This record gives sequence, structure tokens and C-alpha cells, in this order.
Amino acid sequence: MLKNDFFTLTTPLSESDGICKTTISLDKAHAIFQGHFPGLPIVPGVCMMAIVKELLEEAVNRPLQLLQTANIKFLSLINPLENETVDVELKYAAGENNTLVLEGNISMKNLTFFKITRAVYQ
Repeated sequence: MLKNDFFTLTTPLSESDGICKTTISLDKAHAIFQGHFPGLPIVPGVCMMAIVKELLEEAVNRPLQLLQTANIKFLSLINPLENETVDVELKYAAGENNTLVLEGNISMKNLTFFKITRAVYQ
């Protein structure tokens, strides 16, 4: 939903042994930022969650639904005027009943914006 609209891949999504990484570029002119917030654009938390989900779906090549989360932290604001590109790293493993258990983060250099410690997708 957001890929190739709100964000694009700057580097191809690399996937190996349940770890996938990429760098994404945010569209600083996207309409979302007109309301969140005028004059001070901030990437909404729900968009960070959607970015993670969409990239995980691409890595495993199937649609997913978030079933459960244990720990999500929004640690720093992502202002696309200051941070047009960010790194995404996801680690996932098979869980029970055809689920995937994920941990991941969105960061840039030594600054972590978003961290998810445990999420279960089906």
C-alpha cells in the first residue's frame, strides 16, 4: 500500500537466513505530511508499522496479517526533511501454526527511530 508511493527502496531488499535489510527513501512531499503535521512533517507510527509489514511480505512472498505484538517502541521522530532515507532491518523465524515471529528496527546510522521486539504475523 505504501511502497512506491510513501516510500521506495533505495537499495534492493536483501534476504538471507531470516534477516532482511534495505534502505528506503521517504517521499517528503507525500500528502500524509500535510496533516501529520503541517510545517513539521513526522512519519506516523502506523506508517512505520506498515513499512515493516510490507517489507516482510516482500521477503516471504505472501500476504500477512499482524496477529500480536509484545513490544513496540517509537524512540525518535522521523522527519523526512531531515531523514529522507532510513535503514530497515527485519529478523524473522517460523512460529507455530504457519506464523512468522518478527523483530526489527528502522534506524539511520546510530539513531534508532522504531523498534519492534516481537510481532507475530500470519
